[in-house]
Amino acid sequence: MQYSFTLRKDKINKDGLIPVRLLITVNGERARKNVPGVKVKLKDWKNERIKPNLKNESYNFHIEFNDRLDKLESKLKAIH
Repeated sequence: MQYSFTLRKDKINKDGLIPVRLLITVNGERARKNVPGVKVKLKDWKNERIKPNLKNESYNFHIEFNDRLDKLESKLKAIH
């Protein structure tokens, strides 16, 4: 089983936020699912995680969103 988090660049909203999608591959079969409630700006996405904004920018919820991604990753590792 392989998995990764990617951005749904085709679903960018008017605020510039892009949904994060979980992509799972098992024996050549793929499943894709958006991570509920996690949307980021393209500039904040780095190596399958959300990086913090600079001090002069508004808070981008990187702690909460990365925690959700970490929990999903832990569940996937437990299944595997």
